[in-house]
Amino acid sequence: MNVLTNKQSKAQRRSDLWLRIKKNWHAYLFISPFYILFSIFGVFSLVFSIYVSFHRWDGLTPMRWWGLGNYIELFHDPYFFNTVKNTFILLFLDFPLKVFTPLLLAVALNSSLLKGRGIFRTLFYLPEVTSTVVVAIVFKYFFKGDTSLVNYLIVSLGGSPIPWLTNRFWAKISIMILSGWMSQGYHMLLYLAGLQSIPQEVVEAAIVDGANGVQIFTKITIPLLKPIIIFTSIIAVMAGLQRFGEPYLLTKGGPARATQTMIMYLMSKAFSSYRLGYATAAGYVVAMVTLIVSLLQLKLQEED
Repeated sequence: MNVLTNKQSKAQRRSDLWLRIKKNWHAYLFISPFYILFSIFGVFSLVFSIYVSFHRWDGLTPMRWWGLGNYIELFHDPYFFNTVKNTFILLFLDFPLKVFTPLLLAVALNSSLLKGRGIFRTLFYLPEVTSTVVVAIVFKYFFKGDTSLVNYLIVSLGGSPIPWLTNRFWAKISIMILSGWMSQGYHMLLYLAGLQSIPQEVVEAAIVDGANGVQIFTKITIPLLKPIIIFTSIIAVMAGLQRFGEPYLLTKGGPARATQTMIMYLMSKAFSSYRLGYATAAGYVVAMVTLIVSLLQLKLQEED
């Protein structure tokens, strides 16, 4: 009896659903372009890419079933593990510039003691709306060669020129500076929004109780900004693990693959070697690494 009743209720719900769709067909018509495009370029692309990752395919000739061959080859490729190492090194180098420096900057720009705060906020946010290509080209001229602008200033101060783009260590530092500079504005804006949502009464009560600026920052500001700090940390990690533009435009992955990232490796396999199945498998490994690191980061920060 219960089974029959459940079947009738499900049939009734389906009938009610179709009646609502017929009644509001014009609304569904207006939102249909999004779902059509999402189905084609989102759902279909996802499913098809999974299928491609188990084949050998150059994009022109027929696919050949390869099973787990692409994944097995990937995990035996020393060049791939080198790109994993480079990606994490670059991530650790510029993580403080993306998470902690913008926080200090936001606190300074939120202070009522600073005159012309709106102008400074605009200036610090400008890198965020500037094209990565343009910025990378400009930075390349800043760092390239012994006669570059940065080296000219170093020599003028009595130092020796630094091989910014031709040394394995300094090439990573160059990318760190570029990436950190470009990301200041976005993260600063997030922190500013969080700072302005802190009740002023709480800060005033702390001042009345004798708290100084450092105590207010560590005991009130940081705890109340914890959700935003977690969010900015996660997006900084995700952006770092999917880094492509800065090293590609600034160093082309050099010198000697010292700045080649996982995404650069993936792109080279797809569009230089025409190994689309192998590149797709690498893409899913990168996605899984990003997901695992982000989940671990969220778990650790929630436990603090």
